[in-house]
Amino acid sequence: MKYFKKACAIAMAFTMATAVITVPVQAATLYTSNALYRGKSGMDTTQIKYLQYNLRGMDCYYGDIDGSFGPATAEAVKKYQRKYGLDVDGSAGPQTLNSIVSEVKSVQNKLRELGYYNDEADGVFGPGTTVAVKAFQRDYGLSADGYVGPNTMEKLRSASPNQGAIEGANNATSAVKTISDGTYKIESALDNNAVIDIAGGRNGNMENVQLWKWADVDQQRFRVKHEGGGYYSIVAVHSNKSLDGENKGAYSNVYQYEQNNTDMQRWVLEPAGGNYYYIKNKRTGLYLDACDGRSDNGTNVWFYEGNGTDAQKWKFVEVTSSSGKDNNSNDIDSKIQEFVRIAEREAGVKADSNRNVKYNKWFGMPGQPWCVMFTVWVANEAGIPLEKGSSAQYDVSIKYTASSSACYNWCIDNGRFSTTPEVGSLIFIKNRGSDRNTYPAEHTGIVVGISGNKLITVEGNTGYDSYKYGKVQRKETRKISDNNILGYGRLY
Repeated sequence: MKYFKKACAIAMAFTMATAVITVPVQAATLYTSNALYRGKSGMDTTQIKYLQYNLRGMDCYYGDIDGSFGPATAEAVKKYQRKYGLDVDGSAGPQTLNSIVSEVKSVQNKLRELGYYNDEADGVFGPGTTVAVKAFQRDYGLSADGYVGPNTMEKLRSASPNQGAIEGANNATSAVKTISDGTYKIESALDNNAVIDIAGGRNGNMENVQLWKWADVDQQRFRVKHEGGGYYSIVAVHSNKSLDGENKGAYSNVYQYEQNNTDMQRWVLEPAGGNYYYIKNKRTGLYLDACDGRSDNGTNVWFYEGNGTDAQKWKFVEVTSSSGKDNNSNDIDSKIQEFVRIAEREAGVKADSNRNVKYNKWFGMPGQPWCVMFTVWVANEAGIPLEKGSSAQYDVSIKYTASSSACYNWCIDNGRFSTTPEVGSLIFIKNRGSDRNTYPAEHTGIVVGISGNKLITVEGNTGYDSYKYGKVQRKETRKISDNNILGYGRLY
């Protein structure tokens, strides 16, 4: 049995800060109205959303993308008009609308020229443009907020395709070709059965790089190619995305990102003796490092200064180009990774005014508190068996119950309770009511990451907002030392 141990610092989870709306293909169809302004009746909310998206991307608007032309949108229009020398009246008439589309298209075309943006320059500052701007900002030493403010605009205007990001090329001047192109698993010198892995086998940008026991799946296979001058690209087979990361010094996170030919995606493989190599980033000059010298499942891989330890030594073992396996195999580790992936995907789901949500309706208990039902639903979606008896019948499974205390007691009775958190474990919160001796746990969630002394969890029936009926919330505020935590339940 493969064990899902404590992760050191799975800290990266990328979520777009704005709601996604349908983006038109042609800029000519973007604004069907010749003027948008506060107080005008009959305005199309989608047109206003397009305007808000563009004003936000151009660093003028910081409110919600809500399709309402309120005071904040009017002030954003004025800010844009002042910046670009237009008449300042807060009304988005033809001159202002044409200017905004023109400026956004100019940004998109420049990003295309530099290799950050591959879509059509359509004049809409949507999620794809935001991702491209953030990638450019990271590579040019700017705050990666996705907004084209004065500093970003200046860098965009002065950057050229042949320039390279800042002075990254100076970080590894002695680079030489060391291994042949091929498909490899990358083993840690700490434990040759622990390999570099993309968390959960997910395909998105900024999915975390970690260590995981070799499971013969494509998220653990990497195409390594010499790109010239001693620099290599390292591309995950399952996602076709490159190893990349944050440029914030030691402890910065490493993740996968769409291929963009920047220095953050170029690596030097320095011989470390005994068929091992140090993996050094061209841009940062820092090395891939296993957090705290650990090799447990879920251990974070980050950037760190070179220190010659086994935590920074890696062996490239050639493998076939594809495993032929589905990442959602029956392997315990893969199932728990899928459990975590699905939990994170559900963040933001809200109950309706009758406290009905898909989890308690699926369980057959509509309107009832649903934190445990949420965890059981997630397990079922991940293909994890549901235990209806008092004893565990499967190597990996979850108690089929709507009671936090029943789940807590079942984990204790079946040797699955721990006081140490693990990624993929359940977290139990104490009941401090008068019935706490009978019902010790009042709330349950799922641990999806560990960052220093804090837990990253996904919890259902919490985060009460204006609906006041609960939602699925992704939290990063629970400290491991929190006295309200009873402990943790493993699924294996």
